[in-house]
Amino acid sequence: MEILKAALIGIIQGLTEFLPVSSSGHLVIVQKLTGFNQPPVLFDITLHLATALAVITVYYNEILKLTLALFKGRIIVDKGGYHLSSKRFSYVLILIIALIPAIIIGVLFNDFIENAFNNLLIVSIGLAITTIILFLSKLFENRKGEINIKSGIAIGIAQAIAIIPGISRSGSTIFTGMACDMEKSKAADFSFLLSVPIIIGAFIFKLKDIVSFDISPVILITGFISSFITGYIAIKLLLNIIKKGRFYLFGIYTAFISILSLILYFTGR
Repeated sequence: MEILKAALIGIIQGLTEFLPVSSSGHLVIVQKLTGFNQPPVLFDITLHLATALAVITVYYNEILKLTLALFKGRIIVDKGGYHLSSKRFSYVLILIIALIPAIIIGVLFNDFIENAFNNLLIVSIGLAITTIILFLSKLFENRKGEINIKSGIAIGIAQAIAIIPGISRSGSTIFTGMACDMEKSKAADFSFLLSVPIIIGAFIFKLKDIVSFDISPVILITGFISSFITGYIAIKLLLNIIKKGRFYLFGIYTAFISILSLILYFTGR
């Protein structure tokens, strides 16, 4: 794998992992257009680590506070029932609950998901779904609510569905949070924090598929750095766009990419 190719794939992964445009869909389309082969598993999981680190860098303080809350938190039982010891402890538990649907779907339907990555028709349909939810998000711009168990479960289900190529994970989870009455920036924060264990989980799951370590360290470092930098930029950019109420505009781009993937499918690329 050449350095330029490694940098390009790293940039695509970093940007599209967090922008609501579907990283999986873009990687499939780029491979079809350029003739790039599927990158080695070791390179792929290196990019996953880079994007996870990008989220951790942006949300370092909050992740530290949530981690402390997890270990210090407790469920208090009294005559009135039970309650949690802190708001952050409650937040962590909702994050954990939201992870469950994606874990179940990922394990049960792994073979189907792997095959779907080579199907441009599925990618096109997934991108069309992403386009619809992005435009619909405009309807929920002014919600002011907080995360709760019900919205956490709904976001978790949306994340599980987004395993299908073409459906944006960030797009579907942020939209679902907004549709469940969450304030848009808080929905984005929850989505990004939820992505960390999912990305790390995907990294661990793919470790078993490594068949060779015969790849240049320079290639790995190039991919890692390019993915980390662009991932960090993408997170900051999306947070700013959401704050300005322009999240839905990504739907214009995903509509175009959906049509492009459909054309590639019918032309046999």
